[in-house]
Amino acid sequence: MKKQNVTNVKVLGQYLWPYFHHFPQTAINEKIPWKLFEMQGERKTWWIGASACFESVHDVTNYNLMLLKHYLRADVEKGKVSFA
Repeated sequence: MKKQNVTNVKVLGQYLWPYFHHFPQTAINEKIPWKLFEMQGERKTWWIGASACFESVHDVTNYNLMLLKHYLRADVEKGKVSFA
């Protein structure tokens, strides 16, 4: 939360959700998550949020910020998103 400049938040609890997708190590070694990233927008399909591959809220948030920056040319610096 510090990296995203989130303040005044009290975490009440954290829970493991076993239904999120997990890539096995062999898929990571084959760079499958990056291939998924490169497929964004193909056939009018976007792989975003936890459906993409990541396990934590931090990773999901950073992945979505990376999508905004790369595909929509958004400025995602200092925890804020803006478009030129």
